Amino acid sequence: MQTSGITSNVSSSRLFLCASLQPTSTKHPSYSRLLSVKAPNDIRPVDPSTEKSPAAEHNNPSGRSDITVPPGKRKRAPFEARRGKKFPPTRSTYFGMSAGWLLRHTAKGLGFEVTPDGFVRVSDVLSFDYFNHFGYTPQKFADEMYNDPKNRFEMVFMPDLIDGVFREVWWVRARSGHSMPDVDANTKRILNMGRLKAVVYLATVDEWDSIRKYGILVEKNRVVPVYKPGEGILPRRSVPSQKEYVCITIDAEKAAQLGVRFFRDNSNNVMAIGNSDEVIPVAAFRSAIQLEVTIEDLK
Repeated sequence: MQTSGITSNVSSSRLFLCASLQPTSTKHPSYSRLLSVKAPNDIRPVDPSTEKSPAAEHNNPSGRSDITVPPGKRKRAPFEARRGKKFPPTRSTYFGMSAGWLLRHTAKGLGFEVTPDGFVRVSDVLSFDYFNHFGYTPQKFADEMYNDPKNRFEMVFMPDLIDGVFREVWWVRARSGHSMPDVDANTKRILNMGRLKAVVYLATVDEWDSIRKYGILVEKNRVVPVYKPGEGILPRRSVPSQKEYVCITIDAEKAAQLGVRFFRDNSNNVMAIGNSDEVIPVAAFRSAIQLEVTIEDLK
């Protein structure tokens, strides 16, 4: 392989097979469908007498009855601000300021989990000082978000691994304006794992002894880059910083069953965040091969 005057000779001399490591079987929901509410007017109440709750399809008998939003076309609050006129702040004003400040800038710093696409669990948001002090419930929070005059927030109903069981929970994010590292509203979560059979992670040789015992460490609110097999797995820089790598092939579907989440950014790069133990488990590894990189000057 010749690229930019660099020749990389890859040998698979040392092969560490991890196929014998089998994960515990965990029933999990289908990832083929994202119950996304892209605009608050898409939320509709579910009548248990006439139809099943979408959450019930994912082994969540409680359904979506905890949060309901009036159906029909969303009505914006009247535009009151006029040039030269001042109006006293309303509860909606304080809600927008607090939610925007938290979801755009400070959620990570306060210890909340923030996904690469900017979503935070509604249950976590409600524990924030402002919402906790004023007794916000999930329903009250949804009502305020629905009536936000600037339509700055969105809620979705997505799977989450809780105590070893997949359940659908509410997540919320700001639509834009994030300043937190590794957060971009244009990033999308990959829920249909059938389209992502396997991914590759590159580790240094020094890291391998720890990885083969404990898995790939992914600290909270951090991401690790992974690559689709065959798309060029060496780091995208002019000269590799290491002459040896361990190329770990990960079964993406098994990893998802074990709580790992995958995302794709605007540049089509794939990234992963760890499970509740902040790792990509060894049980999801297919194999690990050592790569030896040779650099030659072709002039």
